[in-house]
Amino acid sequence: LGNLDGFPSRISWSGGGSNIDKFNWRYGGGYVDIDKDSGDRITGLIEFQEAIVVFKERSIWKVTLAASGSLVIPTVTLVIRGVGAVSHRSIKPVENDVFFLSRKGVYSLGNEANYLANVLRTNELSAKIRPVFETLSPSQLEQSCAIYQGNKYRLSYPSGGSAINNKEVIYDRERRAWMGPNSYPATPAVYEVYYDGAGVENLVWGDSDDNFV
Repeated sequence: LGNLDGFPSRISWSGGGSNIDKFNWRYGGGYVDIDKDSGDRITGLIEFQEAIVVFKERSIWKVTLAASGSLVIPTVTLVIRGVGAVSHRSIKPVENDVFFLSRKGVYSLGNEANYLANVLRTNELSAKIRPVFETLSPSQLEQSCAIYQGNKYRLSYPSGGSAINNKEVIYDRERRAWMGPNSYPATPAVYEVYYDGAGVENLVWGDSDDNFV
């Protein structure tokens, strides 16, 4: 769990097994505050490479947990300052990386060739469509949502004066190219991949404007 009530820089974990619902240190749970005096709140978490990646609005952190007797000890490492995620719904695993939307556009997080394997690095993916995101307000950026499906990272966001998602851009990972912005009769507020009874993969989304899927 992250960004707890009254503790915007805190993550908390529970014990395992029968203690899955217990967060006390005695049961293998615990918490840690991450750069709590920076004024930068946690916006999302994702498990990645046997660690917890913690996204704030303007920084990214890596947390590893190790057992020491009956206690679980966290180790917190800064990945980068100046880049973070603005919406937890934009943070998605993409093959061996993680994609996310920052205030500067879409970035990837992962390992990079010619660098140590355990060193995480970020790279901007949306430089060619940067003007799309430069026009969005902080509240519009927070509404964005994404999914990775069919080798494509799809991102929906509000544009113009809209307070709900009404546009979508798509990054084709195989071709390393962007498509859009696109408009649809029903624009995603949240995406999901659904497998029907025949095992066929379907992309579905909840409409930004009503309760329909």
